[in-house]
Amino acid sequence: MSCERPAKRSRLSTPDSDVSGTLDGASCTHGDIPVTVQEDEDVWFWDGDVILSPQGRAPSFRVYRDLLERESPVFRSIFAQTIPDAAKTADGCPVVYLNDSASQLKTFLLVLLCGENYYYEHTGYAFSITFENLSALIRLGHKYQIQDIVDDGVARLKRFYPIDYCEWEDRAIRSVYVTATGADAPEAISLAYLTDTPSILPTAYLTCATLGSEPPPVEDEDEDEDEDGGETAQDHSLLSLVRTLAPSDLERVISGKLALGRSRAVRLLSILRAVPAPYCTREERCIIAHQRNLRECRVDDFKHAVDSAQAFEPLHEWLWESVDEVALCGACATESSQIDERMALGTWCELPSMFNLSVEGWPKTWRDVLESSLA
Repeated sequence: MSCERPAKRSRLSTPDSDVSGTLDGASCTHGDIPVTVQEDEDVWFWDGDVILSPQGRAPSFRVYRDLLERESPVFRSIFAQTIPDAAKTADGCPVVYLNDSASQLKTFLLVLLCGENYYYEHTGYAFSITFENLSALIRLGHKYQIQDIVDDGVARLKRFYPIDYCEWEDRAIRSVYVTATGADAPEAISLAYLTDTPSILPTAYLTCATLGSEPPPVEDEDEDEDEDGGETAQDHSLLSLVRTLAPSDLERVISGKLALGRSRAVRLLSILRAVPAPYCTREERCIIAHQRNLRECRVDDFKHAVDSAQAFEPLHEWLWESVDEVALCGACATESSQIDERMALGTWCELPSMFNLSVEGWPKTWRDVLESSLA
C-alpha cells in the first residue's frame, strides 16, 4: 500500500428508489431467499454488487466485486465458487459469508477499498497503529494474498520488534510506530511464523519470557489478589502464556527465561570479580567495598538482580550503590562498568540461541552492537 493517504471514498447515501428495506436489519425482499442484514456505517456502498458477511451478528459490508477480484486472487476464487449458486441475497446482492471477525474484516476493507491509512498522516508523520489493527492487516492480507498490505504491516511490526539493541531499548521510539503491550507478544510470534519473518522472534520470545516476572501495576494493592486469596495478576499473566502459546513456543520461552537468568547471574559474578581491577589505585579501600557488598547484600537482593525480566538493566550501579561511602577508585569503577555493559550487549547477541533460533543479520559480538548503534 502507498505510504501516502489515498483519497478516501466518501460513503454515499442510499437513494430511496433503489432499496427495499435494507436499513438496520430490515428484511430484504429480493432474491430467492431474502436475508436480514445490518449495514456497516463505514463500509457500505449503495451501488456495490456483493455483500460480505463476517462471523457473528455483526454489520455486513456492501462492496464492489470487481475491485476485490482485481486485488485478490483468493476473492476471485471465492466469488467464482459461491456467487453463481448464491441462494441468499439482500437488496438484490448476493451475500457471501466469511469466517473472518467483523473487526478484522472492517480494518482490512477500510484500507483496501476506502483509502484508510493506519500508518502515516497526510503530512508524512507516523501514526502509532494499534497492535490489533496491525495484526488484522497482516493476517487478512496474507489470507487473501495481497502482498503489499502484508509487507507494510510486517515492516511496521519489525520497528516494534527490532534487531538493533538501541532501538529495542528505546520503548518511546518503538511506541511511535505500534501501540502494543507484552500480552501481544504471543500473537507477534504467530505473525512472524505466518509471514516467515524470523527477525521478530527473539524479542517477541523475550517479551513472553519477562511476562509474569513483575505483576502489572494496580490501583489498589489488595485488588492484585482474588477474593478467595487465590491467583494474583502475576499468575494470570503466566496462565495467559500457557493458554495462548503452542507447546513448542512455550518450551522456547521457558528455556530462554532460564538462560536469561543464568546470563545475568554470570554478569553479576563477573562484575564482582572485576574488583579490585588490575590497575586499581586504592586496592585496600576497593577490597573493603567488595567485602562489604558481599556481607550486606541479602539473598532477596540477588534474586532480584538475576531476574530474567531485568535482562539488560545495568548491574554496576545497583551493585555498588550500597557502598558509596567506601567508593571504588576510578580504575575499578571503569572496569566494573565496562564489563557490565559489554556482557549485557553479549546477552543481546546470544538472544536467538537462548530461544533456539537462527536469525540472519543478528549481531554476533558486543562490538557489532556498538557499531550498529553508531551507524
